Amino acid sequence: MSGGQDARRAGEPDVIRLLRRTVLLVAGLNLAYFVVELTVALAAGSVSLLADSVDFLEDTAINLLIAVALGFPLARRALLGKGLALLILVPALFAAWEVVRRFGDPPRGSSSASATTAGR
Repeated sequence: MSGGQDARRAGEPDVIRLLRRTVLLVAGLNLAYFVVELTVALAAGSVSLLADSVDFLEDTAINLLIAVALGFPLARRALLGKGLALLILVPALFAAWEVVRRFGDPPRGSSSASATTAGR
């Protein structure tokens, strides 16, 4: 190996350590956003905010898995990538379930809103 390749490989652990720290910071921020948005979604009864909060939780999970996978050999990283692709489907399936469930039982309007629209 040439000297340049040796120097580059010697620096890889520092790069991976910095990348892992950055990914963990992003995971922490995503988790904080999840808690805030989930709290607001539950207080407001908003399905769209609930779905968005679940997306933040998914992002947190993916970032944590990436942080762990940075130490894996390339073949295991490829396998983990396939698993992460399946993980991305979970919030989409949850959102689809909520749409179907609420389509069959839409929320009722308040009585004051019904009285207001009935007079028009």
